[in-house]
Amino acid sequence: MCSRNAVSPPYDAVVFNNTTRLSLTPAQREALLAFVQAGKGLVGIHAASDSFYTWPEGQALLGGIFNSHPWTADDTSQSSSTIGTHR
Repeated sequence: MCSRNAVSPPYDAVVFNNTTRLSLTPAQREALLAFVQAGKGLVGIHAASDSFYTWPEGQALLGGIFNSHPWTADDTSQSSSTIGTHR
């Protein structure tokens, strides 16, 4: 990440993938906020929301934080597939 005073990086987005428990320094947090506020993007893929538990602005960027996996909950789910049934 670059600082707010640095030249803007030549990227349109930052991608978080498998970032469980990612912890940014204050300077990195400021740079990420500035990056997004400048119209750039933030893409969160797997485990992106499993970060920033103590940084509300980061949680807001991601749209929330990870709560749990559904397979560890006390509920059940059912799924079905139609793969291979269409011609």
